[in-house]
Amino acid sequence: MAKKRPFYIVKQDKDIFVVDKPAGLLAVPIPDSNVKNLYDLVADHLAKHGVRVGVVHRIDRYTSGLMVFAKNERAYNDLVEKFRNHEPKRTYLAMVRGIVEQDEGVLEHYLKLIKEGFRNIVVDSEEEGATPARLSYKVKERFLENTLVEVQLDTGIKKSDPRTV
Repeated sequence: MAKKRPFYIVKQDKDIFVVDKPAGLLAVPIPDSNVKNLYDLVADHLAKHGVRVGVVHRIDRYTSGLMVFAKNERAYNDLVEKFRNHEPKRTYLAMVRGIVEQDEGVLEHYLKLIKEGFRNIVVDSEEEGATPARLSYKVKERFLENTLVEVQLDTGIKKSDPRTV
């Protein structure tokens, strides 16, 4: 019996490989960790076909959504530049605890990468390593104790990544 992949292939061509990342799966490896991650799974899958893959962005571990991988250096460079310039529209649906009163709004914070746990925390803008993070949201539906919102990421964390094509 064939082994089932832990991700669904949405699109692929000679340049890109797009998969639907399930919530709970890391997008990229954590340094000095052997935790399963999507990058390694995709790289192993494409290596069987003689293709090296480059990761051009990531999404959080507990977020599901589409991830784009580059299948050659030209596509990698083009996609990295597009993500660096915030060209791709990144929209999420999120169920949040509580009732969001405003129908729409903007959240602006500063984030800092913490190596222990390999995560980001909110910090003051003056703190060393602080990176601006901005998102806008619109309420889609309010429930008894939760609110469904559409979130548009306006910025993202910039960091270099050695997993290139």
